[in-house]
Amino acid sequence: MSINTVINFIGFQSVWLISVFSAANAYPWAGPLAVICWLAVHLYLNKNDIFLESMLVLFAASMGYLLDSILVLTSVISFPSEAQLGYLSPLWMVALWINLATTVRHSLDWLNNRYKLMTLFGGVGGVMAYWAGVKIGAILIPDLALGLFVVFSVWCVALPLLYMFANKLSERINADVTTGSQQNA
Repeated sequence: MSINTVINFIGFQSVWLISVFSAANAYPWAGPLAVICWLAVHLYLNKNDIFLESMLVLFAASMGYLLDSILVLTSVISFPSEAQLGYLSPLWMVALWINLATTVRHSLDWLNNRYKLMTLFGGVGGVMAYWAGVKIGAILIPDLALGLFVVFSVWCVALPLLYMFANKLSERINADVTTGSQQNA
């Protein structure tokens, strides 16, 4: 295991804790700030793949905002007033999706191309993260059993989508680089 993988895992976990505990304690801006700092470090450490990493972050942020906003609109989840920062899905939740995107090609790379495992990992990990958010006080799930089932279902799809996007984009970038190299020869 490389030092960058260890740094990636520690950065991800640290930012998750800061984001969720801060939101639960009426500091919902602290999570996005922590993610901005972590993202700067992550992009610096991966400066050779900055375009791919940036596009993955943008995709994850967009998908996360959409999926969590649907969960809010359907009353599956909600957020205490002190954890609000933004409309529908709060900014700190979107920041957590960005945080997750930083792991796809790094500390969670071992899941790549193992779609059955990543589907299960996404569902279980999603449930654990949202349930922890409930226990910490950053998220509300009115019907816990139904809510966690829906979260499980959403994450069984969301995590594989992140990997598929990363893989397709990586293939496209590599094809463009190969084509460009051949044209220059």
